[in-house]
Amino acid sequence: MKGKTSYLLLQSIGSAQDFAFTSPLVNLFHEELTGHEHLMMDNFSDATLVEYAKKFVDKSDQVTIICEQVIADQLGSWLPVLNYAIKKDHVSLIGIGSSKLTAPFMKMKKGLIFENEAELREYLANPDRW
Repeated sequence: MKGKTSYLLLQSIGSAQDFAFTSPLVNLFHEELTGHEHLMMDNFSDATLVEYAKKFVDKSDQVTIICEQVIADQLGSWLPVLNYAIKKDHVSLIGIGSSKLTAPFMKMKKGLIFENEAELREYLANPDRW
């Protein structure tokens, strides 16, 4: 994973039954990030995936964490990943929509916040322009 930006997508779902392997955001992730290492998890991911996400952060030169707009009332398994990642200089954050729950993390890392997936797609296609 050396030399390229790796991406971690944090999906927000209301319940574990709401998980979908395809969605506009997941499709965007696969379409725009060809050639980049990436990992997806949601706020109901188990401890094993949380630990894997931390290792993913550690072994990557640059990591961009994309936080989907939070629809749940808590961050769940996002919390230990975000708490771990914000301490790393090689990590940046992107938010889709705003959330009171992710605002402190965004502020600390000077994260970019996009209103929707179309803006995110435009950014991913040409990140140097921003």
